[in-house]
Amino acid sequence: MHWVLFCPTLLVSLPVLPVALSKAVNRSIDDTLGDSVTGQRPLFLPSTAGVWEDATCKECSLRPPIQDAYDQTYTAATYESGMGNISISFPFTGTAIYVFFILANSNSSIGPVTTAANFTLDAVFQGTYTHPPDPNSPAFQFNKSALAFSKIGLVNRTHNLLISTSGIGPIFVNFDYALYTFEEEDHDTPGSNTTTLTSLSSSTKTSSPTGSPASVNVDTSKHSTSTGAIVGGTVGSLVSLCTLTAVTLICYRQRRRRLHKARGIIESGSTCAPFGDRSTPHYSGNTLLSERRISSLTVSSDPKAELSQIRHLELQHQMRAIQEEIKELQSEVKGRHGAL
Repeated sequence: MHWVLFCPTLLVSLPVLPVALSKAVNRSIDDTLGDSVTGQRPLFLPSTAGVWEDATCKECSLRPPIQDAYDQTYTAATYESGMGNISISFPFTGTAIYVFFILANSNSSIGPVTTAANFTLDAVFQGTYTHPPDPNSPAFQFNKSALAFSKIGLVNRTHNLLISTSGIGPIFVNFDYALYTFEEEDHDTPGSNTTTLTSLSSSTKTSSPTGSPASVNVDTSKHSTSTGAIVGGTVGSLVSLCTLTAVTLICYRQRRRRLHKARGIIESGSTCAPFGDRSTPHYSGNTLLSERRISSLTVSSDPKAELSQIRHLELQHQMRAIQEEIKELQSEVKGRHGAL
C-alpha cells in the first residue's frame, strides 16, 4: 500500500511499510497431558498392553520418583529382542525441538539397562542417542541432564518427530516430555526480537530437584523481521517525506513571487509617464479612472492570463496619455495662431 502525494511539479509516492515482529515462545508436549496448546498426545507404539507403562505401574522394576518428573508423569517401556521395535511420534509447529528422557542408572530386575533411541525428523534420520548406566550418578536423571535430542534452526512450520528403538535388548526408554519453540507475532514489545531464557547444557550430569521443564536459550534474530530492514525503510520514508515538503515549499514560494511581481507591475503601471521629457504630465478624468481600474484589478490565478491583461492595460494607459499630449499640443498651436 502507498500514500500518493501531489505537488504542481512533483509526484511522490511514499511506501507504507508493514512491520511485523515475532517472538519465540516455548511450548511443552507431555507424555500424558499432551501438547500444551493443542492437547494432542504422543503416539506410543505398539499399543499392546504391557509394553508402554505410565507412573501408575506397580509391577515395573524401574520406577522413577514422579515428583521429579515433568508434570509428575512419564511413559516408559523396556524393549526386548524379538519385539520388532517400539516408537514414540508426535507433530509440532516451530523452529526448535528438545526431547527429555528419564535416564536410569540403577539396576532393574534384569540387571543394568541402557537407554537408546533413534531420532528421525521429517522422515530424515538425525542420529542415535545412547546412555549406559552410570554408577557415579543419581539413580535417575531428569530434565537438563536427560536431554536426549535437540534440533534448532528449523522453519517455523509443522514438523513430525519419530523416536524409535530396535535391535538387541534389553533397552530402557522413558519419555518424560518435549519442548518446542514457536515463533508468534509480537503485539506487545515491537522493539524486541530476542527472547532469552536459561541456557541448556546436555553435558550436565546433575538432576533437577523439581519437575519443572528445562529452559532453553532461544535467539529469534534469524526468524524475526530484520531490524536493519525496518530502520532502512523508515529512514527512506522520512527522506522522501522531507523531499516532498521541500519541493512543496519551493512551489509555494515561486507562486507567491509571481503574484507579487504581477501586483507590482500593475501598481507601477498607473504612475508611469509615456514621454521622458515631461516630468509632470497632466491627465484627464478618464485617465484617472483608468488608473483606479488598474490599481483595483484582481489578479488572475493563471500567470499567462495575468501578464496578458497587464500588457493590455499598459497599452490602454499609454494611448490615453498620448491622446492627452496631442490635445495639449493642439491647444498650444491654436494659442499661438490666435496671438499672431
